[in-house]
Amino acid sequence: MARRLSYLAEKHGLLPDTQFGGRPGRTTEQALLVLSNAIDQAWYKHGVMTLIAFDLKGAFNGVNKISLDASLRAKGIPAIARKWIASFMSERYASIGFDDFRTEVALLVNAGLAQGSPLSPILFTFFNSDLVDQPVTFRGGASAFIDDYFRWRVGRSAEENLAKIQSEDIPRIEAWAQQTGSCFAAEKTELIHITRRRSEQLQGQVVINGKTVKPSPTAKLLGVIFDHELRWKEHIQQAIKRATKVTVALAGLRHLRPEQMRQIYQACVTPVVDYASTVWHDPLRDKTHLRHLNTVQRAPLVRILSAFRTVASATLEVEAHVLPTHLRLRRRAQYTIARLHTLPRIHPIWGALLRAQRRRNNIGSYARFPLAEALKTMGLQRLDELETIDPSPLPPWRAEPFVEIEVGSDRETAVERAETTRSTSDIVVYSDASGREGHLGAAVVALDSNLETVESQQIQVGPMDRWSVHVAELIGIFYAISTVFKVAHQPSESLERRRKTATILCDSRSALQATQNPTNKSGQRIIHAILQAATEVQTKGIALRLQWVPGHCDNPGNDAADQLAKDAARPGKTHPFCPLLSRESARLHGNILNQWEQEWRSSNKGGHLRKIDSTLPATYTRRLYGSLPRN
Repeated sequence: MARRLSYLAEKHGLLPDTQFGGRPGRTTEQALLVLSNAIDQAWYKHGVMTLIAFDLKGAFNGVNKISLDASLRAKGIPAIARKWIASFMSERYASIGFDDFRTEVALLVNAGLAQGSPLSPILFTFFNSDLVDQPVTFRGGASAFIDDYFRWRVGRSAEENLAKIQSEDIPRIEAWAQQTGSCFAAEKTELIHITRRRSEQLQGQVVINGKTVKPSPTAKLLGVIFDHELRWKEHIQQAIKRATKVTVALAGLRHLRPEQMRQIYQACVTPVVDYASTVWHDPLRDKTHLRHLNTVQRAPLVRILSAFRTVASATLEVEAHVLPTHLRLRRRAQYTIARLHTLPRIHPIWGALLRAQRRRNNIGSYARFPLAEALKTMGLQRLDELETIDPSPLPPWRAEPFVEIEVGSDRETAVERAETTRSTSDIVVYSDASGREGHLGAAVVALDSNLETVESQQIQVGPMDRWSVHVAELIGIFYAISTVFKVAHQPSESLERRRKTATILCDSRSALQATQNPTNKSGQRIIHAILQAATEVQTKGIALRLQWVPGHCDNPGNDAADQLAKDAARPGKTHPFCPLLSRESARLHGNILNQWEQEWRSSNKGGHLRKIDSTLPATYTRRLYGSLPRN
């Protein structure tokens, strides 16, 4: 049911664009970037932003079944689904237990939504959709992530913003709460004026449900602390405090090998520091922040390597093969921006991205916009050429386009199965991909019962820095399906017989598995094109199969396709698909490693170590220290 509701919501646009919670392809960082862009736009026009943040009390437990059903009905959700959801929220029982004591099982009068259920987040987004449904303009906007809702106004002064919030927004919010039976936690309501005019930073107040809320110096929104002037001092302090707490706990672990401690550090400490860094970190200017953040990394590295406390941080990072903090944050910013550029153009983050692209070229003394500053470290042309990865789910009720996808587990059995396929299938097509001299090619070969080539095709995939062998194999499968259609419609005496069954043999298990289980990853468009083409072939009455055949097993079809693929591996691109996010991410990572190497070679630290080993930084140091016992 959760998948069905999610599909309907994304397919038909049933939810507000600014509701970022419980939806595929939407994150807290995106919600904060939309807000950050609105702040920068307000400051660019010399305006003041006033933001008020609310938190629903007992969010899931407080959902009213009648109000939710009315919202679902207004959105056009089918009656049979609404009836199922009403049953899901009815007649729920609970008991409280601890140690050996347990209360009697009792009926929950207003059960709300079940905590931990995969259905609850998407239902809650329908429940509060009327509250969140406000457009983002240069005059204001609203955004939400599940139960965290914030509304902002932009005007010439804080007084003007407060007047609009008090007269227009608060009555609307109170009316929605009364209509749905919801309640906002007054103690968690935060009001802040985001401006660098100090005379207006603590001005005025608003009244909500008879309680006065005054502006505060900071506001915590989705885990990031915003201050009046966006200096981020308080957020950095919080990140350091939380990371230090985890580091102290890490120091209490005993008998861990260096590689294990390194893994725990990167899994538990760095995410605390790096969270939503594209919102608050400028990779070109934030030297003060980095000076404080560097202390977080130094202490764990000393413990991981059991090094002396006087060893330079740069040396510790090289020996443990852990990126310096500034390069790690830069890499994360570049990864995030590259991923954002693969989202569909209807995604709300594109408003912030396009403005950041224009803003990166501005020259002047304007306030910093970290997203625009991070874009200065990347090439816009390569970003604009990237593939689109649509996070929207496929229809849960879609029919399988392939009769069978046989991946196989045993090489000898797969070879025998490939031999028998020629006699059991009317059409047999082989696809393969290969690389040579930095370029990739794919090829398709169709053989008849006499092992004669009936149809063949070569595809120039492109350079290896933008394409992978895995995706080249997928492109080969895509063109193999069109070859099946061509062969099936060739005039021959046995035309009717040829239209019954077809098998495509590919020597890439990963390509077959990706086709079998499509996900929202790099190469998604190619897989969707394969599924669509296979569906069209199926509607023509052809039962289509995919089958794995081991490579280099003296199979004439596979050998012919392999040779044609090698010949096609030359400069150029003869297919309609866009370059891969995965290859762009690998290129960005390589650039960061090259920059690290240059900084290490030009550093005034670690001179003796460079004399001993001139190949550093290198991954072999992880193997050198990783398995050493800690006695």
